[in-house]
Amino acid sequence: NSLVEAVMCDGRPECHDLSDECDGSCNVTAPFCNIKSMFNSIHGPFEFLCNDLALYFDAKNICDGKWTNCHPRIDAEELGCPSRHYCRSGDSLSIDINLMCDGVPQCEDKSDEVNCTDRFYCENGEPLSIPILKKMDGRADCSDTSDECPKELDKNVFSSRKELIGSAVFRATTWIFGLAAIVGNTGTFVYAAKTLSRFSSLNPITKLNYILLINLSVADGLMGVYLIALGSKGIEYSGNYCRFDKYWRTSSTCSNLGSLALVSSEATVLILAFLATLRLFSILNPLKTKRISIKIPIASIIVAWLLAIFVGVAPQFSSLSDQFSSAVWMPTKLTTFDIQDRGLMFTFVQRLFVAQPTAEQPPTSPSWFAMEEYLKRNYPEIQVKGYFGYFSDNSVCLPKFFVSPGQQGWGYSVAIIVFNFVTFVYICGAYVVISRVTSSETNKRHRSSQLHKMQMRVTRLVLTDFVCWIPICIMSFLQLGGVEIPNQAYAFSAVILLPINSALNPLLYSDISQKKVKKFFWSWEKSSKVVSLAQ
Repeated sequence: NSLVEAVMCDGRPECHDLSDECDGSCNVTAPFCNIKSMFNSIHGPFEFLCNDLALYFDAKNICDGKWTNCHPRIDAEELGCPSRHYCRSGDSLSIDINLMCDGVPQCEDKSDEVNCTDRFYCENGEPLSIPILKKMDGRADCSDTSDECPKELDKNVFSSRKELIGSAVFRATTWIFGLAAIVGNTGTFVYAAKTLSRFSSLNPITKLNYILLINLSVADGLMGVYLIALGSKGIEYSGNYCRFDKYWRTSSTCSNLGSLALVSSEATVLILAFLATLRLFSILNPLKTKRISIKIPIASIIVAWLLAIFVGVAPQFSSLSDQFSSAVWMPTKLTTFDIQDRGLMFTFVQRLFVAQPTAEQPPTSPSWFAMEEYLKRNYPEIQVKGYFGYFSDNSVCLPKFFVSPGQQGWGYSVAIIVFNFVTFVYICGAYVVISRVTSSETNKRHRSSQLHKMQMRVTRLVLTDFVCWIPICIMSFLQLGGVEIPNQAYAFSAVILLPINSALNPLLYSDISQKKVKKFFWSWEKSSKVVSLAQ
């Protein structure tokens, strides 16, 4: 007698009498149990007559994906086998179900490799598919690298697989607002500087107004520099951005551009607040303005710039990396993915020490700086390529203002938003007071022209600042309160609302652009008349 080890109820008959699948204890009764009476040999294969032919038949002939030579065939031999996948077409009838979704087609029609949820399908089919865990792990397993740049990246609201700025509209506005901010604010700077060249002949308020205009033009001009630099990088990476995404978002260039945009934004807010304060003071204390000293206001402007620079640069301080860095880019074959958050990185360092002990003990706390320095000293072959910091959340390198409690750097973003909101409310309040004071009957008789200009400026100021800042602040507060704000709203705020404010400010806070436009049309009209007379 021979003994056969078999697994009960696995859909694969292994005993010669099919008792492992057909003894009545299995939940599913397979069709081949109907021919159990044919298998009565206890010594293995046996002969039986089929269409006058003597054939050897064994349990291993059942559900093996091939019909025997028996005619007419016994359907229960190969149909309805619970442990088989049935091919849709081709010569193969069925394959072992364990061979499904292994990346290698066993059926001629490849039906065993279709719609596998645990597989990623390479776009060029070389290979056909890879385990889903290898998708975006930092190592290209598809010959066309589609596993590292899957189609779903095209749904990103900022970037796409091919472009640093995915939307053609956003790419266009980046250049339009960038050029407008640089040209408009450069014109404002030159005009104000030229006026200040007559410094000694100007009264204190006029001096301060033009000094503030110069500083405002510099602050808004920085946003233009940021936009043009971002657009240039977009051209550099155009057509293949995905390959450079991690390098770009962890680069110092991206962080520096993010800092530049944040410095521009905060300096603009502070200077606008100072400008509103100055105008409010000059309206409420007209007699004191003639004797005002410009030393304190200039010192305040310097402090405003230092504060704005600190706010923009602080997230890049290495000593604050634990507060602002969410993950590290570290390509190595020792980890499943090349991006590690702080918890995974700490576990990796501890396990690395166990596997390859060194004289130095690993860090006892998950500090980014301590872990990187430990790796440099003891495992130099493992290199940290970069950090995903405060400006690395998206391809345009702007901080994420729509945050939820617990996210990296969320408190910093909330503080900035609250400060900007309060400052905007103050600016609006100041100009409301200015408008009321200048609307008095006395001022109407003496300063009607100035009143009209001031009211127009107030209207434009409140309207544009409301459109640019208040929606951002409100959405940020909603997100903080648990209301999920769609990424599309954040993208629109970051790429449209903030930059357009810098492009429009030269038109709002001085008459320079209006004068230039009037002068241009006056010159054009005059030239047209001369040509007409000559004809």
